[in-house]
Amino acid sequence: SDVATLLGCLDRAPSDTAWLTAQFERVPRDVAAMQGGIEGDPLDFGSLKDADAGKLARDAQERLFGGAGRLRLHLVSDSEIGLRSTGARDDRYCAVVRVGEARKFVKTVQEEGRLDVGEEDKLAGSLFARIESDDGLRFLIGAKMFVEGWSSWRVSAMALMNVGKGAGSEIVQMFGRGVRLRGKGMSLKRAGAVA
Repeated sequence: SDVATLLGCLDRAPSDTAWLTAQFERVPRDVAAMQGGIEGDPLDFGSLKDADAGKLARDAQERLFGGAGRLRLHLVSDSEIGLRSTGARDDRYCAVVRVGEARKFVKTVQEEGRLDVGEEDKLAGSLFARIESDDGLRFLIGAKMFVEGWSSWRVSAMALMNVGKGAGSEIVQMFGRGVRLRGKGMSLKRAGAVA
C-alpha cells in the first residue's frame, strides 16, 4: 500500500545516517541550481550553509525520531499504529499512523518483512487524541482526517499521495483544514511580513 511505501521511506532517515547526511549535503547545491534562473537575491542559508551535514543528520534523527535506529510499528488500536525508533532514549512515539484496518495493515507488513513490527501496545490509548499536546509526536500519516473536519496548529508540512484524483473539493478541504499556520505572534503571517 501507499502507507507501507511511505513508512519504508521514512524508516530510512533514522536508520541510515550516511544516507541522511548525503541528503543534507545536497540541499544548498540543489537550491542554488534551482535559483540559477530566478531574479533577485538567492536564498541565504545563514549558518546552515557552513554546518556539518553529519551533525545536522544526527540532530534530525534525535529531534524528529528520538534517536537513530529502525522505526518499529506498534499497534495501539484498531485504527492507530504508533512508531518509535529502536534507538530512542525513551519509549515515546514519534509518529501516529491512522489507517482503516490497522491490525490487518500491521499483520501484512510483518508477513512481508518490509517493516519492523513490535508488540501491541494496549496501554497507550489514542495517540491521535494527544497530537496537539504531545511534542514527541512529529508525524501524522493518514490523510482522511484532514478532509473530515480536523484541524491542527501543529501542521508545518504536508505531503499528498494519491489524493484528489477526481473532481471535487477534497484538496481544498485538506489544505483549508490542515494548513493553519499560526504565524508570528498568532498573526497568521510570516515573520518577514509582520510590520
